[in-house]
Amino acid sequence: MSAPVDVIRQVIAPAVQSAGMVLENLEVRGRKNALVRVIVDLPEDTTDNVGFDQLDDVTAVLSQVLDDNPDATDALPSYTLEVMSPGAERKLTAPRHWKRSVGRLVAVVLEDGKNLEGRITAAFDDGVDLDFKSGGSKRVDYADIAHAKVRLEFNKSNKADAQAQRGRESK
Repeated sequence: MSAPVDVIRQVIAPAVQSAGMVLENLEVRGRKNALVRVIVDLPEDTTDNVGFDQLDDVTAVLSQVLDDNPDATDALPSYTLEVMSPGAERKLTAPRHWKRSVGRLVAVVLEDGKNLEGRITAAFDDGVDLDFKSGGSKRVDYADIAHAKVRLEFNKSNKADAQAQRGRESK
């Protein structure tokens, strides 16, 4: 079902960008009573989280854009629009995800099967710098990472906040 997705993407992508956000993903599930799921994020130059008010605003804009462009949803007799952020424990699959996550704790599985858990201190176009609880740090190239995701922390220390601030300042 790529045709409706491609058409919808062409219609909503400019609106998402105009709202100061990035279109992270778009899915269309089903045809009759379809679910149009739009995942948006903030640009890579910020480590802020997407707020509920921002989601409400972009949802209203996208709803209006889809209403104004009925050709985009012709293949869907009925649909529900769902707009969301990537979530707290997002998968890190692109350099922009790593840059948005500076200061956060991440779980990384390397291509060789080795598991790492560390805090992102800096992120670049080709790799990331991680600090480990046990001490020490390491530069890891994205090419060496099989998969990674942000770890949810409930008691993030002031040290982590300071590291995140230093990482943002070093860009």
